[in-house]
Amino acid sequence: MLALLSDRVLPEEKLDVGIAGTVLDSILRIPGGQLNKTGLAAELGIDQRTVSRYLGILDRRFLLTFLPNLRTGLTRTSKTMPKVHSSDSSATCEAISRAGHDIASSPEALGQVLESWVVQQLTAARGWAHLKTRIFYWRDNKTQREVDVVLVDGAGRRVGIEVKLATSVSPSDLKGLKALQEHGGLHRGFIAHTGTRFEQIADKIWALPIAAFIQPSAWGAALASPSSPTPTRKVITLPPEKNVITTDEHPASMSNPSVFLSYVHDDDDYFDGLLIAFTKKVIQACRSELSTPVELITDNISLAWGENWREKLQKEVGRTTFLMAMVTPSGVALR
Repeated sequence: MLALLSDRVLPEEKLDVGIAGTVLDSILRIPGGQLNKTGLAAELGIDQRTVSRYLGILDRRFLLTFLPNLRTGLTRTSKTMPKVHSSDSSATCEAISRAGHDIASSPEALGQVLESWVVQQLTAARGWAHLKTRIFYWRDNKTQREVDVVLVDGAGRRVGIEVKLATSVSPSDLKGLKALQEHGGLHRGFIAHTGTRFEQIADKIWALPIAAFIQPSAWGAALASPSSPTPTRKVITLPPEKNVITTDEHPASMSNPSVFLSYVHDDDDYFDGLLIAFTKKVIQACRSELSTPVELITDNISLAWGENWREKLQKEVGRTTFLMAMVTPSGVALR
């Protein structure tokens, strides 16, 4: 993440890498926390205007995600304290560890990181989803009722997601979603948990295994089941995922990972090769951490263009481990 704080990423946007890193580190240590700029500025001994500027820089570089509070209404959300999530759960874990906390022994910290991970998955999915939505959280400060994530589409339909670090769902876990349902309505609600049972537990509310965020087929049951005032306890147990590495498997039996870089060539030329250079630095860091060769695949270097170029491109994308897309105005326009 620190590579994105270089003044070469956005040359016209001057910044102090030290201040940027300090602000980012403070945010990473409280994943999913409500942002209080005044308190953060006092804690860091930095002017509040400077803190606001650097928060904007971190936002523009896709390092942080800000969720406004929907409870205040769509027209006033920007004026209230948003919740802030990191775009990288591993960076959050590292920052918490540097602060002297052991995430593995702290259910509260682990639950907060899990919530941020869910927000990351939803944020990414919103980018390619056909239905455009806005993302919020919901909190009633008078009753202290809260919903971790709320998606709102153009018709005003609201989908609430609560994240629980538990293998099952209890009646008390429904309080936030039911409060949201009473204040503005609820098209559908989900309680994401670490178990395997997928069941409807109340009107329009489902218990959803966390695995469903990386196993899309699991959503079909919820979308196909009609809601009713007295829902049936339809239970679906997700099958074990395939191709999951276990401790019994030897890494040598697996092929080396690869990264396919998707980018606009003119943008890389404009930034004097920075897009490819940045990707190479990421790969070098992965090689150092994993002690495993990582292959970089680019269309202009790795592929031999010819009559079957589409087939070759599809094959390379299909076999790659990670797809890294450089999001630039030109890239978005070509989508």
